[in-house]
Amino acid sequence: KPSRFASTNFAVAHYAGEVTYDVVSFLEKNTDKLHADIINLLKSSSLPLAKLLFSDPRFAPELTQAAAPRGATGTMGGRRASQDSGRAKQNVTVSMMFRQQLDQLVEDLNKTSPRYVRCIKPNAKKASHDIDSLDVQRQLRCAGMLESIRIRRAGYSLRRPFKEFFNRFRILCPSVSTGG
Repeated sequence: KPSRFASTNFAVAHYAGEVTYDVVSFLEKNTDKLHADIINLLKSSSLPLAKLLFSDPRFAPELTQAAAPRGATGTMGGRRASQDSGRAKQNVTVSMMFRQQLDQLVEDLNKTSPRYVRCIKPNAKKASHDIDSLDVQRQLRCAGMLESIRIRRAGYSLRRPFKEFFNRFRILCPSVSTGG
């Protein structure tokens, strides 16, 4: 029987299903880098442990390498340029890429009036007349449909434009004028 430590993979059960990761370079890909001003603040901390963690090259060798060119210039303009180049050299993490893509998506959505059609796949085999109810339920949960149905059942309906609402329900209060 192979040891559970024989593989470098591990799995996390997310809400959308199980996702397998590899431990090789996991931290490098998923670590968000601190901004230079935060690092400098922690280097000058009055707490000895914080100061040690952010000043000692044993704990952050890349910070010492990045600090050397900055100190060499001595001018404010040169210092700013080297900080910017230090940020450009930063590894782009998965989190940073996700944030950029999400910002772009939100920007694109704000430019449009989107309408969504949710497609639910009845099975993974793409076979007709075969429904995998557990997979359909998982898709509905991940799409937020089950929560939406629960909210609707509680009495909170869809938002209707005022004009549509008024035209539909004005019969309940005939004394209210159309205002026009």
